[in-house]
Amino acid sequence: MNRSVADLTTALERVAAAMDVEVEAVRSGQVEQVSAAAERKRVAIEAVAPILQRSRDVTSTASPAERACLIQATRRMQAAADRNAATLQGALEGTRRLYACLAEAAQAAASSGTYRPDGSRHCAEESAGTFRRSV
Repeated sequence: MNRSVADLTTALERVAAAMDVEVEAVRSGQVEQVSAAAERKRVAIEAVAPILQRSRDVTSTASPAERACLIQATRRMQAAADRNAATLQGALEGTRRLYACLAEAAQAAASSGTYRPDGSRHCAEESAGTFRRSV
């Protein structure tokens, strides 16, 4: 196999593998491993950039078998990128929902159950202050 084709195929496989590791870490809740997996993905992506620069015309000199390997590696990386993006987007959305629920619970816990004339809730601290001033 042509050296440029082999280098590019290997680099694309590394990126795909790094994305798969990150997806698995996120899906399994391995918080301590997510950061390391993201760093591994970053390094793999940065490593493929110069290879792509050197390999701009690789398909024009590649044999049909080498083109097939490149296509397979590219499709594998694209599938891994799609899974990675969907997983990270899902994790982000889940985190946002969790924080919204926590904020709502904190607000409800802080409410005294009474309302101001404008319809907004009194906080428990505000009500206690009002009672103290009234007495």
